Formats: sequence, C-alpha cells, structure tokens
Amino acid sequence: MYITGHGADTTTWSKARPVCMSLAVLTCQHCQMTTALSGNNLQLPGSKTDVLKAWAFLENPTQVMQPDCFGMVSFEDTLAIRFSGPAALVIVGALLFLASIVVSKATHRGRMDFNTLFNAVFSLVFTLFPAIVAVSLVTFKCHTNPNGKDTLVADEGILCSGDPWTGMAVGAVFASVIYVGGFGAVMTWAIIKAPKHYSRAEFRARWKFLFLKYSEECWWWSLPFLAKIVLMNMGQCFFEQGVSQVLWVCLVASVYQISVAIFNPWRHQFLSWFDIGMNTIFILFCTEVLWLSENYSSDNADSDLARNIATAGTVVNLLLLPIAVGIAAWLMYDEHKNSLMPRLEDGAKFYNLVQTVSKATEQELVDFFKDLSALDLANIRSTMQVVNAEFLGQLSKKCCTSRSISRTSTTAVKEAALSDCKVEVDASVKASDAVLASV
Repeated sequence: MYITGHGADTTTWSKARPVCMSLAVLTCQHCQMTTALSGNNLQLPGSKTDVLKAWAFLENPTQVMQPDCFGMVSFEDTLAIRFSGPAALVIVGALLFLASIVVSKATHRGRMDFNTLFNAVFSLVFTLFPAIVAVSLVTFKCHTNPNGKDTLVADEGILCSGDPWTGMAVGAVFASVIYVGGFGAVMTWAIIKAPKHYSRAEFRARWKFLFLKYSEECWWWSLPFLAKIVLMNMGQCFFEQGVSQVLWVCLVASVYQISVAIFNPWRHQFLSWFDIGMNTIFILFCTEVLWLSENYSSDNADSDLARNIATAGTVVNLLLLPIAVGIAAWLMYDEHKNSLMPRLEDGAKFYNLVQTVSKATEQELVDFFKDLSALDLANIRSTMQVVNAEFLGQLSKKCCTSRSISRTSTTAVKEAALSDCKVEVDASVKASDAVLASV
C-alpha cells in the first residue's frame, strides 16, 4: 500500500486502479454489513446463520490468528486483542517511519515519505472501520434471556452487569471515544480544511484516502459513508427486539441509498451504480432474514420454501462479488484499449456546439430554455458548473479541481492570457445566467 499510495496528482485518481480499489472497499463493507446481521436478536435456521457468519473474519480479524492457539480462549482475552488492534496498526506505522529515518542516516538514502505512509496506514483503518465500530460497541449489545437476565449477544455466558462486563464496558467506552470519535473528529477536521489546503501536494498525499474515491463536489462523502456504519451498529444497542434492529438497519441503508442517488458522490459513475445496487441487495437480504425469523420453527426449518428462500437470498447476496470482479476487469481492459482520441473527438464536438450556441440571438435562447424539462435544465446547470470549475477554475461547490491545482505551476504570461480569456467567457456566462433568470 505504501508503494502504490504514492501520487498526489488528482488527474490519475479517476483511472482504473483507484476505481478498482474503491470497488474492493465497497464489496468489503457489504460483506461486513451482512456479517453484522448475525448479531441481531433473531432466531434463524442454522444454515442461514452460517451464511451470515461466512465473512466474520472481516469484522473480527482475530479469527484469522486463531487466538485459541495462543492460550486466549476467553471472550475477554479476544476482546482485548481486538481493542488493541487499531492502536497496534498505528504504532507499527510509526515504528516503520522511525526505522526508515535510522536506515536513511546509516545508508545515506532517502527515508520513507511521511505523508504517503500516513495515507497507507489510515487507508487500512478506513477499510476496517466497520470492524472497529463493531468491536467498540460489542460490549453494549445485550439481550434478555427467558430467565430475565441480560447477557451479551456475542457471549451468552457473560451477564450485562457486574464483573467481568464492567471492565469490558470501560474498555469499550475508551475504544468508542478514541477510535470512533477520535478518528471521526480527525477526518472532519481534514475535510473542513480541504478547500483551503487542497492545492498543496503534501495535503493531498496525506489525506488521499479521504478524497481519492469521491468527486470534487462531494469531497466530504467519507463522513456519511462511515456515519452509515456507526448508525447501523448503534441500532443493536438501542433496540432489543431483533425485528426492530433489522428494520433500523434497513432504514439507514435506504436513507444512504437515496442520498447516493441524489448526490452521485463517487468519482466514477460505475461506483455510484454499484453502491446503489449493493444497498438494494442488502435491503432485500434483510427482508429475507426477517421473513425467515418470523416463519422459523423447529417444524418447518427444513421445509422446501424456507430452503428455497434462504438459498435465493444467499445467491443474490453473493452476486456482488462476481459483479465487482467483472466491473474491475472491464475497467482495466477499457483503460488499456482506449487512447486520448475519444476525448479529443468529444472536445471537438463540444467546441463546435459552443460556437453554434454563441451565434444564437437572445430571443432564440429564451425560446429554447423555456421549453426544456426540469431534467434538461438540471443537466445544463451541471455542465455549466463543470466548465466553470474545471476550465475557468471558478470553484463553487467543488473542493478543488485538477485544473486549478495544475494552474499553480504555470507562468505569469499564461496566467495573464487565461485571465483575458476568462473575461470574455465570464460575459457569456453572465448572459446565459440572465437568460435562465428570464425563463
């Protein structure tokens, strides 16, 4: 990740490899959300519970380590390892940087770039954030047993009161404040500062993991992306009934899905479509889980209808994996096959279109705009915003653009020539705005 994390040039962030990395993050998050459903207070067939826990290692990486082999058999020991995981990741990154300083002084070679290493470490934290939230809140996920006592969902042998739950709850509070609250606060600070400091290459290199995946208009989308994860996990703490927990998850996923459709936040259109499809499949999967829980009993657990519904839901849920691989393969092939010619041809067509429109009279433009649909007007405004931001460097809703960044390295002569051109284009833009206002 350190080797591939180099580069603050935003013009490369829309290429196939960053898009494929975003696909991997989305697919990983979907598997983590599916696994989180196994923590709801629902009675499901054993086969379905096994399916929900198939990706449990993404939510609980300690399963890969097999802590039983190290003599850590209790839930408290495993939880302690999970609590220390994010801190250990940051400490390893810091030690690597210090070691690179020592090696560079001994060999007189360059040390590791701090900004690139920072981006690599926190890219992992960003990807594993669902697992971090899950472990921070696992101590507060309890349910009532038939004997009237509350026990942990993750370990039925631990009562949600007294020892050892109190000690684990203290650790969970610290983990929630430091990992969830602290990481969220740092990300919020970086996103707020981005419009002012985005033109600096070191800032983009350090916080690349926050802005790489999203368009300039929605540079802040990391916050709602991770807020969805936090809200989904908090539902298991606030609601005790399993049905209420799943309905809450569906509500959060639906609001997020509608937001993606409205803001179209991803840097590549395929990612927005994939994100919407992923949430649609997840909501359908939640509906299937609810049906199975409401109709499950020991008598009909192995009925044909229950098996067919469980199998269909599992197959549809797993379809995301080959779809993601297929999209990634197509993007890599399309980038390898295509050259600059298609873009140049589109540019020539756009230039000819602008020349034609510029020769129209004001009345012709008024007649044209007044008959347009609301969708067509929205598309025209979107095009004007792209031209203003990317070609003229006039930032409105955008954090920053690749053109405005590259402009900082141009000469004063080019800047003066561009400013003269902007005066003429600004007059045309104001005229078009006046036409829109009259309509």
